[in-house]
Amino acid sequence: MGFSKQEDILGSWIRDAGARLTGLYEARQAQYVVSLLVRHLTGYTFVEQVLHAPEPVSSSFRDAAEQMLHRLMSGEPLQYVLGETEFCGHRFVVRPGVLIPRPETEELTEWVASDWKQGPSLPARKVLDVCTGSGCIAISLALWFPEASLWGLDVSPDALGVASENAGLLGAGVNWAEADFLTGNGMASMPQLWNTIISNPPYVSEEQRGEMHARVLRYEPLRALFPPVTDVLVFYRALANYARKHLVPGGAVYAEINEAYPEATEQVFREAGFVRVELRRDIRDKWRMCKVVMDI
Repeated sequence: MGFSKQEDILGSWIRDAGARLTGLYEARQAQYVVSLLVRHLTGYTFVEQVLHAPEPVSSSFRDAAEQMLHRLMSGEPLQYVLGETEFCGHRFVVRPGVLIPRPETEELTEWVASDWKQGPSLPARKVLDVCTGSGCIAISLALWFPEASLWGLDVSPDALGVASENAGLLGAGVNWAEADFLTGNGMASMPQLWNTIISNPPYVSEEQRGEMHARVLRYEPLRALFPPVTDVLVFYRALANYARKHLVPGGAVYAEINEAYPEATEQVFREAGFVRVELRRDIRDKWRMCKVVMDI
């Protein structure tokens, strides 16, 4: 299997691949992306990649790595190229047609988990994840709180297929429902009372489209990013109205929000009759989450 050429050793391939991605990514980020690709193919940690740098690469590694590199150079997101991403300490399958989980969604999930750990034990806790996508929120909570009854809802059968696959791979017990939350179609057979409702709904406005990276607009599902109507807050109005009827006293809604509309989002819930509304910034200091509690 040995290779004598300098370019056929791992360290040289890593440096060359990073240089080829520079321009599409900032230089340090390009090297980081290449390191993740190598870890995916070899299992080597970042430190092990340095230790193995002088070693020759196999033809099978080179073929697979070059194919992935070309996909990256075309602008395809790394997570789709690898077919997976990490979320709340677990690896989730992702593929085109399903939104790639973001760090801010991890923060939302961890907020819910933190509140549950500090609050009273609810063995019959019923939880609805609206616009579940890859299932990352519902599955993470199911793994942390296996006694809870979790439901993941999405209008996309492709997304639900990935969510179900992730639940099976990770051993999480979640119920899945194909339904349209805005119209209510498909929701009649679901539980009608919830302790917690969580959502990372489509919330990007058309005005913000120009600020988004081209690889997001080209590869990720647009209906998971943009609401189907011009009202950018349409899902929050639906969440507020649904929660007034289906949230138990003391229950809460947790939602990821558009950083440009924190006050408007808060007002949506207050106009629906909620008094206890909390906004929270993410790690980048952007208004990104809200929590709404039903009065007892």
